[in-house]
Amino acid sequence: MALKNLLVDGPLSTEISLNPGEEAVHVVPLVFLAKGSYGFRAIVQELADGGGGAMGLLKFSPVLAVTVE
Repeated sequence: MALKNLLVDGPLSTEISLNPGEEAVHVVPLVFLAKGSYGFRAIVQELADGGGGAMGLLKFSPVLAVTVE
């Protein structure tokens, strides 16, 4: 069965600057009203200049598959 993709954006986005090697965790609560298989993925955008200026590459996490029964 194909995964349904969900896009969550806006107020769930965080603007945390991390130094190389640092990690952060962000919890996103969701309520599902339909059965099925869903895919989640996080996207992080690097700061090209190391500060608040130009934006750099997008990095994608692996897809987390969730089945709602």
